[in-house]
Amino acid sequence: WGWYYPAKVTGLFLVIATLSMTLLAYVGVDHFRSGNEGHVNIRVEQSARTATTLFETIDDGFVAVEAPTGSPLRLEVDEPERLSPSPEWDEYVDSVSRTNGGAANVFRYDADAGSFDRIATSFTTPDGERVGGSEIESGIITAGHPAWTALVNGEVYQGEVPVAGRLRFAYLTPIVDTAGDVVGALAVDAGWVDDLNFLNDRVSTSTWMIMVALLATTAMVAIMVMLWAFRPLNRLIHVAQDLAEGEVPDHVPMTGRRGEIGVLANALARTSELQADLTTRATTDELTGLANRALFMEELTRRLATADLQRDECALLLIDLDQFKEVNDALGHAAGDELLVTIAASLRSVLTPGEFLARLGGDEFALLTCPINSQIDADEVAQRMTDAVTEVARTSVAEIGVTCSIGITILPHQADTAALALSHADLALYRVKRAGRAHWQFFQSSLEAPVLRRVHIATELRRAIRDDDIEVDFQPIFSWGGSRVIGLETLARWNHPVEGRIPPHEFISVAENAGLINDLGDVVLELACGFAADLRGSGLPAPPVSVNASTIQLWQHDFFDRVIDALARHRLPGEALCLEITESVMVHHADSKSRQLLQQLADAGVQLSIDDFGTGYSALSYLQNLDVHQLKIDRAFMAGAVENAPGRRLLQGIVSLGQSLGMQVVAEGIETHYELAVARELGSDGMQGFLLSPPLGANAVRDLLGKPMPLSEPGLPELPRRQPTAQSIG
Repeated sequence: WGWYYPAKVTGLFLVIATLSMTLLAYVGVDHFRSGNEGHVNIRVEQSARTATTLFETIDDGFVAVEAPTGSPLRLEVDEPERLSPSPEWDEYVDSVSRTNGGAANVFRYDADAGSFDRIATSFTTPDGERVGGSEIESGIITAGHPAWTALVNGEVYQGEVPVAGRLRFAYLTPIVDTAGDVVGALAVDAGWVDDLNFLNDRVSTSTWMIMVALLATTAMVAIMVMLWAFRPLNRLIHVAQDLAEGEVPDHVPMTGRRGEIGVLANALARTSELQADLTTRATTDELTGLANRALFMEELTRRLATADLQRDECALLLIDLDQFKEVNDALGHAAGDELLVTIAASLRSVLTPGEFLARLGGDEFALLTCPINSQIDADEVAQRMTDAVTEVARTSVAEIGVTCSIGITILPHQADTAALALSHADLALYRVKRAGRAHWQFFQSSLEAPVLRRVHIATELRRAIRDDDIEVDFQPIFSWGGSRVIGLETLARWNHPVEGRIPPHEFISVAENAGLINDLGDVVLELACGFAADLRGSGLPAPPVSVNASTIQLWQHDFFDRVIDALARHRLPGEALCLEITESVMVHHADSKSRQLLQQLADAGVQLSIDDFGTGYSALSYLQNLDVHQLKIDRAFMAGAVENAPGRRLLQGIVSLGQSLGMQVVAEGIETHYELAVARELGSDGMQGFLLSPPLGANAVRDLLGKPMPLSEPGLPELPRRQPTAQSIG
């Protein structure tokens, strides 16, 4: 063992050094290769520029076209017939070759054969004779040649080309006539490719040999250093390894030494003393002394892994205190902690062998039973736990009556993983809480359906918003006499491609819980403003379009900007839009930052409407502090007005209150002729409900606005407009 850690660390060091040097060598060689290739490309391009410059000197009818960077793009000749073998072309390629130090070639294009035939070249034979004898050499560049496609398309080609069985770096420029048709090409090069490859390979070989030598030297030095450094640490490494494995050593050596070794030894000694305490803290709830969530999950996982489906069935109980929040709020957290300690002791006192109790957090406990034979056994355990909780009736502060709710799942029959088991028990507990608390509920597969449904709706709604599948309908608000539409309430509609129409009450609540309400609200606002703009552009009457704004939307810091941007995009004035806000928002936020937001909207001309007015709130001071345009009376008041005289008097008071404050009062939810008669009798400014009109699509709204409406229509009985009296409404 004396050599193991030095060898391991040395090996790791060498791996890192090898990777580092390899990377360095690779980068260096790659940089060298890239530099060489860059130099070659620069040289080839410079050769091409020189060649095009000399090309223009041949004749005034020869023109070179260059890119803004100066790189040649094409060469123009006045007469294609001039591309024929001649001493003039031989002199030109020789001049280019002497200037650039490379070869030069001129080709003419044979459109019928689809080939570029060489008419002049600076290449010579070993005897000094010009290759080709200054005659036409056919088929030098044909289909399959690297440059052929580019040249035929009138484009420059820069790269490697085959010459005499080898490759050269070349720049080929198309030659065109005055009509722009390709009639030839000019090729210049800067040397052989294999010469550059040979140089690159030589540098690469030298680099790798130097790297191997450095690695060998580094390895020898590292081994000697590591053996020397680890010699005094070897024993301490064993101690640290034991501590890492959860074992507490009997003795830590070298605690009396000075320097780093002594410091490390004493630190390990202190660590070993704390090991037991840390283990206890990691698995025990500090307040109650019960097992904590981590230890409980470990035990639950162990039991599920070793359970026999036929013989080792047990139950998981999630125990949640029902009145614990009230205790904390009324008596303080100290009393709440005392209550938890007392209940934990009471639960522990009724445990039987094989049962495992833990506190998961807050006021939630969990119990794993010993093997049971039936659900009746689990009922008995739940009753025992309930009795243990309800027996706790006193703390040092006050008398306290506490009950508990319990969710139960049977294992491993109903869950084969710890996470699934807790999820099932939690679903059962949630059902108990909703059903009135102070009882227990066994998990059933049907409990998963609502949760899965909400997850499904959230997923599909996110897709629908992204794919613009959300639509809107508009429910009209009629004037008192029914002779005109004074408002249109925008209602979100979702027609799922598979499930069809999904009710708004289902997907809107999911949108609020899934964080999608802002995106959904933006879609509805955009569609409402777009429809309002269409109405104004069509010449039809354009009453204000109402959009419901949720509390979550109002809390967004940029909500005002979103509304104003939507109006601006559709070129609408502020009064074309009405935001319907629930009364609870007005009551809770009239004196907060939401009041400033609402006032900003009102100052911008946006109308504000209080929706569902009268649903349980009595603070009315906000009505005089905010510029509210409309008051929509909740349907519950209309139902009360129909049923009894006090209800009518209350409704009359609300109507009078709103009108006295200069608001437009709208009775919503009118579904019967009698409700309509009462609303008109009491003087509501507007009326809305299925009796008058259900929500309509955009085209139906246009039809409604486009036809004249008589003062009294079917479903809108004509009534005398008079002030109600106790006799008339009693």
